Amino acid sequence: MRMHAIRQAILKPVLREGLLTAEDDIWRFARRALAPVFVPRQIKNFAERMASKTQDMLPDLLPDGDTVDIAEVFLKLAYGVLSDTLFSGEIDNASDEALRDIAKFLNELGKADPLDILMAPKWLPRLTKLKGKGAVKRLRKAVHSLSTDRRNRIERNETVPDDFLTLLLKIRTEDGESLSDTQIEDQLVTFIGAGHETTSRALTWLVYLLSQDEKAYARLEQEVDELNLSRPPKQWHDALPWAIACFEETMRLYPPAPIISRQLIEADVYNGLALKKESAVMINLWALHRHRKLWAHPDKFVPSRFLPENRPQIHRFQYLPFGLGHRVCIGQSFAMQEAGILMALIFKMFHFQLAGDHPWPLMRITTKPEKPLMMKVKRRVEG
Repeated sequence: MRMHAIRQAILKPVLREGLLTAEDDIWRFARRALAPVFVPRQIKNFAERMASKTQDMLPDLLPDGDTVDIAEVFLKLAYGVLSDTLFSGEIDNASDEALRDIAKFLNELGKADPLDILMAPKWLPRLTKLKGKGAVKRLRKAVHSLSTDRRNRIERNETVPDDFLTLLLKIRTEDGESLSDTQIEDQLVTFIGAGHETTSRALTWLVYLLSQDEKAYARLEQEVDELNLSRPPKQWHDALPWAIACFEETMRLYPPAPIISRQLIEADVYNGLALKKESAVMINLWALHRHRKLWAHPDKFVPSRFLPENRPQIHRFQYLPFGLGHRVCIGQSFAMQEAGILMALIFKMFHFQLAGDHPWPLMRITTKPEKPLMMKVKRRVEG
């Protein structure tokens, strides 16, 4: 129970009743209400917007011949794509400032304050959180303002963007219920926190792994070069089997969200260990994804294990980058479509070469490089 309570003490003051932290009836209502927003048909509708935003951003983010911190580049890119999908870019009047706020927000979110560990009363100020407090307030204020304005425009029957925010505002459950302004704000802040950094971290580690494997890199470039982007595929996942396999193998080696926590709803016994009701269980995906009894050559980058013909050999409990069960990540299809689009455009236009030290992974909320991951950029084709 204690670990679950600590996790909630860290996350809930920021995410409030977002899907990651909501529980019981509040979570069940939100999950049921949000499910239609994340069906494949809706996700596919965002593909063109994702591709267009990526093509617009890449030339400025990756100047030919420059050496860049690829982790920071992909954070900006993933935030831009997510922002355009969530809000049609209407929140991006000061995107650099927004990114700095989100970076502070996520950095502080990933640290446990000693008072949280001691389960001190909530009214006692957490000094380690003060630096991120202003960033959280500004982010919530921007989301609230945009959401309120959009709701007013809908009520006046004005034309509004067809994005996630509009979908959330128009949600009606089978019982006719809708999401309140506060509920929408909590979900959007959660999407921003969970949606842009996880994708960018996976892309960052992918570029590093490819830079160390010439054959895998060449095969990926050949695959994206054969893709006709003037007629984008209806299913990006199916059109890029090797790229997707590389991406999934990256998430095996460097799981973007490396820890899953669950709380027992009933007492149980596991391998002779008695577990009480409400006990907290922490699942270490780093260890699971590199377990020597589960994987051949567990520490090696072997994308072929995730090709369609080999994927059935991977047990459903062996590989869990998006979690599992009724609280599996609702944005899984969104993330995989985004990854396919970004990989196709990035690797068609640019080639990367490691220009600094080999990275050491650091676990916060996500698995990130401890120091800047420097890559030399070489333009392949004009975007």
